[in-house]
Amino acid sequence: MSFERLPDRVAGYATYELAQRLAALSPQRRAAIDLITQHVYIDNKPWASLFRGENRICSETNYYRRGRMDEATGRWLTRPGWGHDKEFQDALAEAVRLALQVQTREELAALQSAKRRARLAAPGVVDALVKVATLGEDKLRATAGKIVLDYGSTSSPAEQVGDSAEDDWWKAAEG
Repeated sequence: MSFERLPDRVAGYATYELAQRLAALSPQRRAAIDLITQHVYIDNKPWASLFRGENRICSETNYYRRGRMDEATGRWLTRPGWGHDKEFQDALAEAVRLALQVQTREELAALQSAKRRARLAAPGVVDALVKVATLGEDKLRATAGKIVLDYGSTSSPAEQVGDSAEDDWWKAAEG
C-alpha cells in the first residue's frame, strides 16, 4: 500500500507493517483508525462521541455487533462489528502503539527544549536575584540569597531538606 492512501496523521507515524495492515481495510475503516487513535488515545476523549454527530466513524451497532456463523458452512450469517474484527483491531493496536511513541518523543523533545531555554535564561535570573539580595529589603534579600545559594548548590533537593529551624538558616532568620 502506498503511504499516499493513508490518512495524513497516520502517514506521520506509519511503518511498512502498519501500512500493510491498513491496506486490507476499507477507506472508511482506515479513517476510523485515524480518528479513534487521535480522539481516544491521544486527546483522551470518550468513545461515545465517535458514534454520534456529523463525523461519526460508524454506528455503535456496526462497531460492537457480535457475528453469527452458520455452523454447517462456516460462513458468516451476520458479520461481526469492527470491535470484533481481528484485522481491524490489530491495525488499531499497531496505530495506537506507534502514535503514542511519536507523542512521547514529541513531549520529551518539548521538555528538553524547555529545560534548555530555562538554563539559557538562568544567568539573567541569577543576576537579578543577586541584585535583589544585595540591594533589596531584608526579607527580600534573605529570600533572594537563599534562591541564589540553592541554585549554586551541588547537593540534591532531598539532601537540602532539614527537620529543624537550625538546619535552614532562612527559617531561623525569619523566626
